[in-house]
Amino acid sequence: MDQSSQSSQASSLLSTCPSESFGFHNDCKADRVDGYAPKSNDDYTATLLRTLLDHKTVIGLGGFENLIDDIINTPDLSLLATHYMSAIFTPFKARGGTPSVLPTPRPGVSDGVEGIASEIVSQKRDQKNLKRMCLDRDGSRCMVTGFWDFDTFPTAVPNTITQAVHIIPFSLGNFGEVQRHSISTCWDAIYRMFPDIRNRINFSANSINETRNVMTMSENLQSTFGNFGFCFIATSRPNHYRIEKHKVPWDVVRDLPEYVTFTAHSGLHELPSPELLRVHAAITRVLHASGLAETIDDVLRERQMLGCFAEDGSTPVSRLFLGVF
Repeated sequence: MDQSSQSSQASSLLSTCPSESFGFHNDCKADRVDGYAPKSNDDYTATLLRTLLDHKTVIGLGGFENLIDDIINTPDLSLLATHYMSAIFTPFKARGGTPSVLPTPRPGVSDGVEGIASEIVSQKRDQKNLKRMCLDRDGSRCMVTGFWDFDTFPTAVPNTITQAVHIIPFSLGNFGEVQRHSISTCWDAIYRMFPDIRNRINFSANSINETRNVMTMSENLQSTFGNFGFCFIATSRPNHYRIEKHKVPWDVVRDLPEYVTFTAHSGLHELPSPELLRVHAAITRVLHASGLAETIDDVLRERQMLGCFAEDGSTPVSRLFLGVF
């Protein structure tokens, strides 16, 4: 099939799918996922791809079109699913270290990865300065609960210990030279799934410590947010979000409001980007709807790998799934 035919088939699939349904239906003439034959009992290929297709709204039209194109044009769907898992979902969930990333089975993308590799610069951890900037922007309060920062106002009530919390994990902007290719492959996959963060807001690994990617957050919320236990869903009002809870312990639930509005108390630093929060929300929903949040945690925990990937990027995360060892 030539490139024009492939593009036409992808466009036809998008145009024939009912707008109210994000599934992969037979009447869309796209039964590749439903017809996929699992390679093992642990093969998550169909589950992941179906779940992604069911989340068109939060992924966005551009990413959804790329997903359709990938599914149509990738001969082995298990390689596509494992690429998504190793390049996007596992690095986001682990939030530390650099796993070995399975390259995309999509042909002709090596130049894109090499282009990213030539542009990105490893970022240094500077939590003290980053927290200072975010506290200045956020009025010395947790953006979610409104509690005062304890270090700034130790006698104020209510107060809490706060942290500067990254939306896109810091680990995707901090790497050694031996990790550069793996990190670049991750960013290529992220741009494929969420093209707006590159095309609309020009976000990259070099932007990881910008305030638009960081939130002042109570310490007890930090790990739950980072572990995709809750996310922020944009409403029709600017910087106004509904908090969507998925897997949240009681001591966090009690502090989470139903809605929150982010307000800049200083014009020097950007508020959290709606596009970056949408990426976090999309990953949160897909991980929990597919059941793969627990799968990733279990696999990494069993192999004592959570936060302990090899520094040279040699940890074979792609082989921890699909029963391929």
